[in-house]
Order: sequence, then structure tokens, then C-alpha cells
Amino acid sequence: MNDKVNSTWSMLFNCAYGSFLIYSMLGHIPMLHSIFQFLSLIGIALLVLGFLFQYRICEKKEFIVYCCFFIVAIVTAIYNKNFAFIKLVLFAGSVRYVEMKNIVEFDLKLRAILIILLYVMSLIGFANDEVFYYNGIARHSLGFKNPNALGVAIYILVCDIIFMAGNKINVKHLIVIILIAGWLYSVARVYAILMLVILVILYKLFPNIYKVKFTKILFISVPFVLSYITYISVKGLINYHPAALELDKLLSTRLSAVATFVVRLKPTIFGQPIGETVAVSMDNAYGFVLYDLGILIAIILLLLTVKAFLKYFKTQNIMLCIIMLSFICYGLSEHLWLFIDYNIFMLAWCPNLVVRD
Repeated sequence: MNDKVNSTWSMLFNCAYGSFLIYSMLGHIPMLHSIFQFLSLIGIALLVLGFLFQYRICEKKEFIVYCCFFIVAIVTAIYNKNFAFIKLVLFAGSVRYVEMKNIVEFDLKLRAILIILLYVMSLIGFANDEVFYYNGIARHSLGFKNPNALGVAIYILVCDIIFMAGNKINVKHLIVIILIAGWLYSVARVYAILMLVILVILYKLFPNIYKVKFTKILFISVPFVLSYITYISVKGLINYHPAALELDKLLSTRLSAVATFVVRLKPTIFGQPIGETVAVSMDNAYGFVLYDLGILIAIILLLLTVKAFLKYFKTQNIMLCIIMLSFICYGLSEHLWLFIDYNIFMLAWCPNLVVRD
């Protein structure tokens, strides 16, 4: 693909993603819902065109693999009524020749504008500032659907900053990130960014540990370990085990929500619309993937995670590995980051993503 076509498709790809991000962040506002929903449909059309165009620029076998994934995504969506994996496959099939830094730079600018816009709209009454109380402490949404959605949006913004800084990240970047984390905690009581800060500081202090084979094995093992921790903790919670009860308190009763589904439903191959069965929100990503998206998608995501870590450790894209690991850990308390129309870093799970320093 020549540079002119490459540049044009990169712009169209950003427009497609931008339409999804705008809808995901502003679509809950009644007066804006229809407009931005239509905008997101245009984004889907662009991605479908990009997906079909892959037939001209990639090997036939590779295109067949994309089509198989797309069929799997459609089948699972019929069962679970969730289009998250369809969107991920469309993005994966359209991202060739689009460089990750260009996408993240676009996300950083647009996300910052949308966060500020929502905050202003909440101040003037165009968007609701939903206030939730936990242990008597107020948590504000500042125009978002809820405080957790605000937390994820800011978390991804911080990931944008970290990725753009790359290996040149310094004290100034960390001060900005810590200030953002402090502000977010003060308004929404979300502290997940601190985990990301710790991972980045460890990288700056001990950069050579990321060249050790053990570190790669450790990163790869984390999603499996956290999946198992979720499993045994939920079993312990059902049996009123003291340690499980304490962990549930630490995670703001997220495990209790998973336990509610465990006692009423069974995981299925293609998933199920859990929201239609149990009137409880399942924030835990591991429970959500298994029960809502299904066993097949859970296996695919785990395999893609292993493949991605192997790829990025080989090319020493350490910041992307750190960001991926932080999301995987964040999965204990939040699943919203799994949706690519809300989190551009889900592209890191796509095997054909182009990442340059």
C-alpha cells in the first residue's frame, strides 16, 4: 500500500474509532443519543469496508482466518446479544498499515476533549452528575453514566500519556499522572491508576528486568492466575470463607456480584445475555467474559493475550506490555475496558497491530 493510501486509510480508521468513542462517552445523554448512534453506524460501515479491503492486501489464508473469527463473533453475538467481539474482529481486520502511535495520539486528543466537555455539560446541567455513596462517601460521575465509567475513561487517558511518552517517560510525566490520579480519587474514589504508576516506576528503576525470561513468563501467567483467584474467591464467598469475604470488601463487593451469577447460571460455549437474567451488574472482567461472552471467547482472549505478550517482549515494546498487564489486573474490579469502542488499547490484542518506537 503506498504512503498516500496508507495515510488516507489511517485517517478513515481514526474517524471510525472516533465515532465509536464519541457514542460510548456521550450516547447516554438522551438529546445526543440518536445523533451519535447514527454516527457510530457510519463507523461500522467504514470498518466493514476496511475489513473487506484486507482481501486485496493480505494473503488468502490470513483473510480466511479473519473471516472465521468474524463468523465466530456473529454466532456468539446471536447467543449473548453482545457485539463487543464483532467490533474487535472488525478493528483487527482493518488495522493493517495503521500505526499504533498515530491511533493513540488521536485517542489522547479526542478523549481529553470529551472528558472536559462532559464535565462542563455536567456543570451546566446538560449531563447528569450521578452521585453514588459507598460507606457514606460520595462518588461523582461528572457527566458519565457512573463513577466507574469516569474512572475507566481517565485510566485510558493516562495509558495514552504513558504510551506516547514510551521509554522517554520521566518525572514530569509521573507528576502529571499522580495529580490526575489524586483528582480522580477525590471525586470518584477510583484508585486503579496507582497500580499503573507503580508498574511504570518499577520499569524506570529496574529496566533490565524486562529482558529476563522470568518477567515474560510472569506477565503471561497473570491472566491465568487472576482467573483462578476469581474462581476460588467466588467459591469461598459462597461458602462464607473469611478470606474471600475480606477480598470481596476490598473489591467493593465485585466478587459478590459474580457469586450471584454463579449460583443462578452456568457458563456456556457461546455466552448468554446475563443482564436479562440477573438484575446485577458484573464488573469483574473474568466473570463477565466467561458468563456473558462465553467459554469460546474467553479461550480466544487468553490465547491472544499470550501471543501479544510474546510478540511485544520480543520487540521490546515494554510500555505496551505494562499497559496490557495493568488492564488485566484492573479486570478484577472492572470490565468496561474490554470494549474496543471505549478502549483503543484492545488493539494490542490484535496480532497484526503495527507498533513502532
